[in-house]
Amino acid sequence: MSTMEKKRWVMLENNPDVMNQLAATLGLSSDLEFYDVYSLDDPVLLAHIPRPALALLVIIPLTPAWDQSRQAEDADKEDYAGSGPDEPVIWFKQTIGHACGSIGLLHSLINGPAVDFIKPGSDLADIRSRAIPLNMARRADLLYNSDPFERAHKSVEQAGDSQADLTGEVEGGHFVSFVKTGGKLWELEGSRKGPLDRGSLAEDEDVLSPRALDNGIRRIIKLNADGGGDNLSFSCIALARRAARAPPTLLVGHPSSLPSDQLVPRQYSGPEKMPLSGTQVTTIIALERTGASLSLIGITLIFVSYYLFKRLRTIPNLFIVFASVANIGASIACLIGYDGILIGEASALCQAQAFMLEMFMQSDPWWSLAMAVNVYLVFFFGASPASFRQYLWVYCVICFGGPFIPAIVLLLARPNGQMMYGNATLWCWINSDWSELRIYTYYLPIWICILCSILIYFAVGYHVFHQRNQLRNLTFSHIKDANEVSMSEDNRDSAEKNLTGRSEDWQVTAVTEVQITTGSPRPDRTIEIPTVPPAALTDSPQIHSAGHAQSWHSSHERVPSPVISHTRFETMISSNPPPPPPRRSLLGYVKGGMQKFNAKLQGLDPVKLAYLRTSFIFAISILVTWTPSSINRVNDLVNPGQVSFGLNVATAIVLPLQGVWNAVIYFMTSWTTVKEEYHRLMHRRSVRRLDSRDDSRGRSARLNVFRGHRDNHFDPSHLERGKRPRSGQVSEYELAPPAKRGHGNVRAMRGSF
Repeated sequence: MSTMEKKRWVMLENNPDVMNQLAATLGLSSDLEFYDVYSLDDPVLLAHIPRPALALLVIIPLTPAWDQSRQAEDADKEDYAGSGPDEPVIWFKQTIGHACGSIGLLHSLINGPAVDFIKPGSDLADIRSRAIPLNMARRADLLYNSDPFERAHKSVEQAGDSQADLTGEVEGGHFVSFVKTGGKLWELEGSRKGPLDRGSLAEDEDVLSPRALDNGIRRIIKLNADGGGDNLSFSCIALARRAARAPPTLLVGHPSSLPSDQLVPRQYSGPEKMPLSGTQVTTIIALERTGASLSLIGITLIFVSYYLFKRLRTIPNLFIVFASVANIGASIACLIGYDGILIGEASALCQAQAFMLEMFMQSDPWWSLAMAVNVYLVFFFGASPASFRQYLWVYCVICFGGPFIPAIVLLLARPNGQMMYGNATLWCWINSDWSELRIYTYYLPIWICILCSILIYFAVGYHVFHQRNQLRNLTFSHIKDANEVSMSEDNRDSAEKNLTGRSEDWQVTAVTEVQITTGSPRPDRTIEIPTVPPAALTDSPQIHSAGHAQSWHSSHERVPSPVISHTRFETMISSNPPPPPPRRSLLGYVKGGMQKFNAKLQGLDPVKLAYLRTSFIFAISILVTWTPSSINRVNDLVNPGQVSFGLNVATAIVLPLQGVWNAVIYFMTSWTTVKEEYHRLMHRRSVRRLDSRDDSRGRSARLNVFRGHRDNHFDPSHLERGKRPRSGQVSEYELAPPAKRGHGNVRAMRGSF
């Protein structure tokens, strides 16, 4: 680009969105598009680009080392003289300042297989057909004077993520195009003396194959690195067939063999994004698969315990079981991870993963809302939780059918022949061309379910505590009235009132009278101890007056009165007031508050309370699960192109753990029953082992019985088994004597068991 050039345009940004718009304006079919290249080595980060890649468009800083290499390579070359239909490539000499981006795009589109995707009658087709018979100089004039080409360039010169330099004073990098055509890799740059042959490629190799990269862009990177250049960053996009989605804009990786700042998603001179590296992507995928594996273990424990223990088959647990069915599909989708993208977006694995994520991942909030509705019906309409079982099919239709409708529609719909499920950065889901549908078919229904559940629980909580307070106020009013009546009848003297009025002078005086009665009855009379009548043995207290005591003896059985003497002892006991209660710690206040809260709930029906507790905890788990993911989605909408590794990690941790949360809730709310059923199961198994052992011993037992010279074997039926249920003792056998027979001289001898 010499300073004598007449035209100087605004440098373009090497951005797929910019180049796709420019290509479409010039006349390229929508079946081809550009993709960001996030790595030159990592297959995971290259998987979103459909293969074969037809061209690479790279922007590279012109370092001294690379500039010297270019000059040395062009020193002995003549200007390019190729023209006509037989030339291997169509090359344009650049004579417009800062037009290297548009000319690089032109080189990528009018050479190689991309020619087949040029629309007939378009500006691109016209430029190509007119350039074929021209030599290098006349082709340069063709572009210089092409109004359609200039209008197309100016339509996108301010597009992109970086600030466009309208002054033209800032020097950017050089755009270079690499194209495979005729079995060779061609390097096309408008500021050179002609196209450069960079070697042969096999039929199954494209511009992203290792050999093409080594002979092309890696060669330039190595020159810059060996020359000690300060700016080694570059940007690369690839031209390929249009896949089921546009390339992801949230994930940018770096080749493992290069420093992290050498590959940027846009023009190197513009503001850079903060993308995820390949290591971060691997970390997130590992977290997802770990959480999904733990969820499957938790779901298995739920199913096994629900099958084994009938006491666990309650209505709340039944709803958790059905929610766990949805968790199976979501966990399997998370376990697939990136494999669906690697196989291909049109593959059955990728489409199945996207369908399961769309349907089963959001089914949990639907079941949470169903449980909240049940709580509402129980507390406001007096519905019995047991009655929900007969309407279980309705819940299944709603909670599974609701997410199923958008999931199946997105799977089968093909607007403009494009699949709606595709690459969603870390797995297959709704592609970015339909990013709005992620909100309307996924997050919006989820948050409607969550917010409705929260409103229901607030209403139920207000209802419960309002009724509780009314009952407490009514009780306190009765107690107050009773106290007033009692105090009006209490005629205590002023001394007693003064005594109780001062707590610091409080003391108790106890007077004890001990009567010792002595005497002797007359010797000529017999004293009979009376028989206490049954009425005197009752537990109810009876108070008798001293002057009207009833005797249990008849008149002729009365005992003469003894001589009675009394001795009186008086004992005074003083006591200080009780010490003030000690100050409670913060933990004590929290514990006291929880006790008061639980005390308020003690008057509730236990069945209702258990249902409320399970449903409320389930709703809390849903809120915790979906909050990080929703924040991450809002961040994507507010800051497009910027990715938060922390939010992605939080999402990868909590979303696949839905099965774990369900298992925790299931066993936490049923833990007492689980322990009881487990001990009962273990006891039954131990009893069976003892039974089988005792039966085997009984069958082998023999007792030798001698009658004269004849041996009689003992009948095992004479053994009776004495077993105490639920005792820790081993069962013993007792020998029951046989029924008497006709002979009385039979004697039992010691036998062996």
